[in-house]
Amino acid sequence: MHTTEAPAPAQPTTTTDSARSKALAPLRRRLERAELAHLRRVVAEQGTRIESLEAEVRQLTESLDDADRSADLFHQFWLEESEHATKAGIEPARIGITQAGQVVRAETAQ
Repeated sequence: MHTTEAPAPAQPTTTTDSARSKALAPLRRRLERAELAHLRRVVAEQGTRIESLEAEVRQLTESLDDADRSADLFHQFWLEESEHATKAGIEPARIGITQAGQVVRAETAQ
């Protein structure tokens, strides 16, 4: 049985490598520019998104601060009214506030 061996691949020469590198150099530069342009777009989009999120955080923080102040005012008002009612000999009504912000009289359990 006779087998034929595949010829060994030709070893690249320095001249071939150099020519190939010269031919690929413009393509590499073009790809690097495209990559850089893409990264710049991504960074710009992320910057815009960060600014939007920071504005949203500021707005939510202000809303939270307003709600906290309102709760403190309601609590202070209730303490003062309860004290006035007690001094007048009146049992202060049980008053509460719902999650929707509605002030209601709480029913006592019997």
